Amino acid sequence: MWVCPKCGAALVARNMSHSCGVWTLDHHFVLREEADLDRELLRLLQQSYRVGDQEHLD
Repeated sequence: MWVCPKCGAALVARNMSHSCGVWTLDHHFVLREEADLDRELLRLLQQSYRVGDQEHLD
């Protein structure tokens, strides 16, 4: 296990490719023409992963 000194991400191998940073879901939707559809699909996925009161996706 290797921890990126810049962002603290735990990675399987040293110098493994990753993006340092903390991003919101809205950040990923901002430039997409299909953002409304993407958000609705995400909402449906989140709903399908709920078990009781506990959600497995944030």
